[in-house]
Amino acid sequence: MSVVLNTTNIETVNNTEALWSLIVNQKKSVQKTLATRLSALLSDEKREAQERYVKDTMSSALTEVREAHKSGRQLPDARCLFDELDN
Repeated sequence: MSVVLNTTNIETVNNTEALWSLIVNQKKSVQKTLATRLSALLSDEKREAQERYVKDTMSSALTEVREAHKSGRQLPDARCLFDELDN
């Protein structure tokens, strides 16, 4: 026994559209749970990105201080930076 499918009427749906359709057709409670978990995930990613930025910035600043110390170069006084902001 063989089965023949007529594939001319089959519509192709990408993964994003399929997932969105699945979410839209869920009950409101399921949608709310998905939204809450997704929001928490995005918040975690944002926090982690901010932590990476601070770590990278501090590492860069410490490297600059070390290099200045080794070469005997004087770094600008941070208090002067605030004075420049006022002008």
